[in-house]
Amino acid sequence: MNPAKLVTLIPLAVSLAAAAGRDGSSGPQNRLDLAGEWTMQSSFLERGAGPNLSQPGWATRNWHGVQVPTTVLNALVKNGVYPDPRVGLNACQIPDSSDEFNQKHDLAKYSHLPDKRNPWRDPWWFRREFTLPKMPADRRVWLHFDAINYRGDVWVNGRQIAEGKEMAGMFQRFQFDLTEQARTGVNALAVKVYRVDHPGVPAKQVEVLGPDRGYQSELMRDVTEIMTIGYPVPPPWQPNPEQREHLCRSLTLLSTSTPADRKTVRVLFYGQSITQQAWWKEVERYLRATYTNANLIVENRAIGGHASQLLVKTAEADLYPFQPDLLIFHVYGSHLEYENIIRRVRERTCADILLQTDHLTSDASLTEEADPAKLSPAQWDPWMNHVFLPTTASKYSACRADIHELWKAYLKAHQLKAADLLRDGVHLNAHGEWLMAELLKAYLGPLRPKAGYDPFNEPRVRTVLLAPSASQESFRLEFTGSRADLIFKPNAKAGLSVLVDGNQPSAIPELYCFTRVSAFPMSDWPVLLRVSAASPLVAEDWALKIDQASPDGKLCHFTLRGSVTGEDGEGSSTNRFVSKSGRIVIEPDDWNLAYSVAVFKRPLPENHTATWRAILRGTDTAIPPAASRGTEACVTLAQGLPPGRHVLELRGERVAEQIRAIRFYCPQGEFGKTAGPK
Repeated sequence: MNPAKLVTLIPLAVSLAAAAGRDGSSGPQNRLDLAGEWTMQSSFLERGAGPNLSQPGWATRNWHGVQVPTTVLNALVKNGVYPDPRVGLNACQIPDSSDEFNQKHDLAKYSHLPDKRNPWRDPWWFRREFTLPKMPADRRVWLHFDAINYRGDVWVNGRQIAEGKEMAGMFQRFQFDLTEQARTGVNALAVKVYRVDHPGVPAKQVEVLGPDRGYQSELMRDVTEIMTIGYPVPPPWQPNPEQREHLCRSLTLLSTSTPADRKTVRVLFYGQSITQQAWWKEVERYLRATYTNANLIVENRAIGGHASQLLVKTAEADLYPFQPDLLIFHVYGSHLEYENIIRRVRERTCADILLQTDHLTSDASLTEEADPAKLSPAQWDPWMNHVFLPTTASKYSACRADIHELWKAYLKAHQLKAADLLRDGVHLNAHGEWLMAELLKAYLGPLRPKAGYDPFNEPRVRTVLLAPSASQESFRLEFTGSRADLIFKPNAKAGLSVLVDGNQPSAIPELYCFTRVSAFPMSDWPVLLRVSAASPLVAEDWALKIDQASPDGKLCHFTLRGSVTGEDGEGSSTNRFVSKSGRIVIEPDDWNLAYSVAVFKRPLPENHTATWRAILRGTDTAIPPAASRGTEACVTLAQGLPPGRHVLELRGERVAEQIRAIRFYCPQGEFGKTAGPK
């Protein structure tokens, strides 16, 4: 059977439940279960709009009665529309989501829709009504989705609360504040669910989930969508303004964005499995809803199970090359490697840093010693949260989000135990995820712009507006920094040649880096934690074929090939490997194979190939990029330059007509000490 058919037999999956509790508990007496009877119809047949369909009392004549959780196909089979695909060749009497596949195999004739329209082409509506009790004034109402396949628009009582461009991805969690929409008595919920974006192309379907693809953190979850009503709010508090000052640049960029000036802000969540949990999606949603005019680029590159001793290696590919404007970071493990990561963030990026202290996993933490003078590493958790993390945040001018103390106050205020917010001994349940998001959102709220502060001209960043003469065909500029960006004028069309210190960027070794190595099968754990080089790199793809591996993964033999370099040697995981070209170096402790085999309890498949890329962080020829309305047409010319002074040269026709500005980034903050570009 065509692989596309296997994928698209489940155009969507929905499951819903609701929980209510004055103290956040989830016992049977406090649950309003939304699983069960719903109605479902294709949007091709139901032309009503979300604001109408989500009004209580809307008639759903000719809709299918369904039992949620379900898939569209499963519901249609139970309604007698299509035969059971599990029986005989019945699957060959059900249209595929691919029109090309339907045409090739004459499947369109089985469609139940008028004109034999592909039944999976259009979104499907799911709708039901539910009744809420009167809620105390100090309680909030939350809708929490644990999964939806693949995209969803959501309306409640006539108002849209989510749309598919942000609510996307299998086995991702989402939650939305419904306090303003929810009402005492009858409420109506309408969910418009869209099929996959690329039917029959599985690799494209996981791109929406980001580099981690949702594996391990999401894919193995119990797939339940929960509406939580009435989690008790945290005791009154405000984040320390002095801590929020450390987020001044990123929050100012966000707060001062307008429709005509949509400032780009790159946000990176990084850590391990706690950072992979659903709270980060709610924080992302909050940022997008609060700063609607900003051009937000948000990624989560966390890796479950990887403490700081491992993350310090993966950060070489994941963290520093991303060049975040805002880093939201939490990790367990060695405090020495934790500090090494933060130190390198300061050395290599201009990011604002938000460091999370730990949430509580034990009731013993409620009465722990909190006086720094009385703590040592022998009392690990208290020492980390009351000594090391505050000291590290202060040392590196990072914002410390004091989750630890705020969590403690929340548990005490509502007479809860640490386990009440956990799904196991460490990871958060839905209540804990909600609280984590609420606490972090307070640190990320709008910041009143400081008089005279310019986020594009401050100690770490300098922007130079250029006005070369009309006849000028080259431009030369000295600068201090590790990164240079070119901002084109809106009408720019021609490309410009780039030289830095007299060299094309492609000839500068420091501008190259490696991407994350591909993952151990069915996980997001890279087979290699880190790859380094002993010789100058070129942009190319690398493939490491493991032709022999012991069952425990502790020993393997491999061959290496680069798309430009060609065959580049063979080696063993127990020995230091330097390729023939010197472009690849692998240390024995950079292998992640044995750890992956031990945790996932399965051997590496035979002849498994690990892949990664060497990429140039820059360009020899700057081409005006396509930019959406209000955003800068920005191109990075060079990123990763050695600290110090450099000379930038741009050459091309009508230079004056192309360039609006040059922006330089200096992680060490040299612009606050020197004259900067000149």
